[in-house]
Parts: sequence; C-alpha cells; structure tokens
Amino acid sequence: MRSSYIKNEVYVPRRFIMRHILEIKEIATLRHSDRSWPVKLRSYPHSVQGAAFSSGWLAFVRGTRLHVGNVCVFELIDRDDVVFRVYIFSSAGRYKRSECRVNHLEPVFRDPTSWRPLATPELARQFDSEHPFFKLVIRQGHLRILSVPDRFIRQHIQENKGTATLRYSDRLWPVKFLRCKNGKGALFSAGWIAFARESHLCVGNVCAFELIDREDNVFKVSIFR
Repeated sequence: MRSSYIKNEVYVPRRFIMRHILEIKEIATLRHSDRSWPVKLRSYPHSVQGAAFSSGWLAFVRGTRLHVGNVCVFELIDRDDVVFRVYIFSSAGRYKRSECRVNHLEPVFRDPTSWRPLATPELARQFDSEHPFFKLVIRQGHLRILSVPDRFIRQHIQENKGTATLRYSDRLWPVKFLRCKNGKGALFSAGWIAFARESHLCVGNVCAFELIDREDNVFKVSIFR
C-alpha cells in the first residue's frame, strides 16, 4: 500500500464497479480475519477511479495494522450488500505472495467469478501477530486433545497454572492446560473437545493460537478453513 492509502482513501477502479457492482450503495463492508468494518463508498461517476472507500477506511487501517508496502486483495463476496473480504500480505518477505501476481504498489480488486478464493494454507501463511503464536494443521487426533509445542512453552509460558482460556469470535472456553510428564510441551485437554465441537473445527483446518495474556494463559484462536 502507498502512504496516501494509509492516510486517506482507497480508490475502486471504475471498470470493476461497472462489471461487478450493480448498485452503488453509500456503505460497503470490509471483512478481515473475524472482524468487519463499515466504510463509506464514495462514488466518482465521471472519474476513471469509479469509487473510493472513505469514511471508516482509517478505522480499518488501524484495526488491521495495515502498513505501507503491504499488499491488499479485495474479493467481492456479496454484490447485493457490497461486502469485500480483504486479504493482507506482509511486505516483510515472510510469506509467499507469488500466487497473486500483484503490483506491490496498488490495491488489487479481483473478479468474484474468475479468481479462486485463497486456499487454507495460503490464508494461514499470511497470518501474523504482535503476540507470540503457534500454528497447527488440525489432524484427526487433534479433535480430542491438542499438543502445544515444547519450544513455545519454554519461550512464553512462565508458570504452570493448569488452566487456559481460548477466545474465538466473541466467546471464551476454559480448558485444562497440562504440562507433559516428560517436561516437553503441554496439552489442551478437558474443555478442548467442547471448543472443537462448538467452533466447528474440522480436519484440515489451520489454527493459529496467539498468547494475548501471559499471566492468565489466554489464547486468541484464528481458524482458517
């Protein structure tokens, strides 16, 4: 993203508007991860730009920690209500971006019929956080009990409290958090099955666990399906 996009507004190409948005509405919705932001969709009928995300765009920038140099892909997932799913690719070089073949100076708007949605591994690769985190591909055995990597435990968990809290969407699940007897790693046990069932976790999903509160062992969970 250019610095002007971070501060002001993002223009939606006129060609994209004419082909895919049947009716210009005052408000569009941007979705990223498990959050949504309403933004004003300002129309420019006589400009090559077509329209722009204006009021509400800065809240989206702050909420997603968007930085200059990031690449945004806007996927129109609902034409009637003008809802875009936004994929953000870091410029730090930690994730593959070749699949999108994008110009790194411009936001990219993709045709909802000609571009496939990003697959689960691609979505998971773009995940990043200011908090310590680990990611796991869910296997059959993980639906009953889940192992936390030993390296993560040694680096980030200072005290064995025996419990943890998982936060997903707007809900919380208490789970038993047991250190393994061999001293390597830990387990989410009692309470984990309820979390897996109620969050509709499936084999093949990728989960990212962010440790957002070290004192109380609170993990924010992101699920890539």
